[in-house]
Amino acid sequence: MPSPLSRALALLPIVLLACAAWAEEPARLLTLAEAIERGRAAQPALRAARDNLAAAHERVGEAFGGYLPQVSASGAYQLSTANFVLNPGLAAIFESQHGSANGQAACLTPAGGLAACIPNVPNIGENSTAFNFYSLQLNVSETIWDFGRTSNAVGQADASEKGSEQDLATALHQVDLNVRTAYFTALADQQLVDVAAEQVEDQKKHLALAQARLEVGAAARYDVSLALSNEKTAEVALIQAKNNFDVARATLNQAMGDTNGIDYRLAPVALETSYVIPEVEAGTQRALAARPDYRSATRRIEAQRRVVDAQRATFYPSIAAAGNFGWTGYDLPLIYNWQVGATLTVPLLNGGIDLHKLREDEATLDSLVAARETLALQVRLDVQSAVLSAQQAKASLDSAEAAVHAGEDALALAEGRYQTGAGSIVDLTDAQVTEVTAKAGLIQANYAYEAALAKLRYALGED
Repeated sequence: MPSPLSRALALLPIVLLACAAWAEEPARLLTLAEAIERGRAAQPALRAARDNLAAAHERVGEAFGGYLPQVSASGAYQLSTANFVLNPGLAAIFESQHGSANGQAACLTPAGGLAACIPNVPNIGENSTAFNFYSLQLNVSETIWDFGRTSNAVGQADASEKGSEQDLATALHQVDLNVRTAYFTALADQQLVDVAAEQVEDQKKHLALAQARLEVGAAARYDVSLALSNEKTAEVALIQAKNNFDVARATLNQAMGDTNGIDYRLAPVALETSYVIPEVEAGTQRALAARPDYRSATRRIEAQRRVVDAQRATFYPSIAAAGNFGWTGYDLPLIYNWQVGATLTVPLLNGGIDLHKLREDEATLDSLVAARETLALQVRLDVQSAVLSAQQAKASLDSAEAAVHAGEDALALAEGRYQTGAGSIVDLTDAQVTEVTAKAGLIQANYAYEAALAKLRYALGED
């Protein structure tokens, strides 16, 4: 029977193979759609915008409460003595009728008469007996008419809520833009890593070719030295490309609100070459109709107009109805009473506070209108800049593709010439640099175009 040690040694190769397979497991693939979804789920800025919208929704309910009756109940219990001290006017009457009270207050006696209050003397103005007193009240009030105070408060809260909805949409667009641009930057850097790795392999082949030619006397030692230098330079370039990708991926993680730092590769994105770039004027009109930040500014103006109307309504009377039903007494059963009535409140003079408040609200309204006009100018500038950038990026695609084809042809020609001895290692190196530069340029042009389209969509207010 094999020993435990021999069984463990027999399983060791399997464990090592499993570990190797786990270590070489490829990183997960992250798509652009998933990255955007992660950003929308995790970005703190969106959570703040959603909380602001929730608060604005509750303020609508608060304002609407002004239409509804206000009901309150109260109860009280009191244990106290029943000594009664006349007010100064009645005390003067008492003195005139009963003579001088020697400067002392007039009090009720237990028999119901009047006498000068003498401290600490029972039955002469003071009594230490305590009594219970109970009181239960139910109060109802309802505003009947306030010349638009309540309706404008509701309208202002509703407009503010709609403005908060547009603020949330603006935050969503900003998160999407940040994720898209970071994704395209990281994707370009990822592909540049692949190009750099390919360059290292090519330089290794060139080094092997140079060594083989040196061995048969068809090349000088300088060819080997230059090929070795090119290989080391390519390895350094690969390290730098990997570092750039790590930084770009960290930026993407930040845009997604991801603090876990998962390992992933980015899925390629097909170029949207069919997207129609609008003219500046048409794009500006589309943006003013669709951009949530501009619509939010319009909602803020509407809300402030309601504030002005509500403040103007404070110059007019208000009518309210009120009712009360209560029970009071010294012992059970308590005695009930009820009353109903209406109150007319007419503002006359409050030192000009309401007038100054109205002027303040009107000035705030004018500032919001001016801010929206400023935003309209910024929208036009955003659209113009984004349109020009997208047009330039699209125009650069054809030249970048042509440069890659030319670089590949030049490299193939230089490799063939060097193999046959018709070309030098310097020509081969120059062709290799040209080809790599062209590939990197095409990668950057592709995703610069995608980033430009993302910024154009953001400027136009498109999802």
